Amino acid sequence: MNVLALDAAGRFSLAALKRGDETFCAASVYGQGAVRAVYSSVDQALELAGVKPGELDAIVVNTGP
Repeated sequence: MNVLALDAAGRFSLAALKRGDETFCAASVYGQGAVRAVYSSVDQALELAGVKPGELDAIVVNTGP
């Protein structure tokens, strides 16, 4: 199962991808632009894991502090 987790509620944009027993992470530091930067974090995590967006089974999102 491929699960993508996103968090852009703070100063950092974080994306983590769980592929089977492996976890791949990517982060960006863009201050108030973290929400926009989440896209590059997602791209990095997908690339690290070798997973295409259509291969995701679930997406988990932090709804904020």
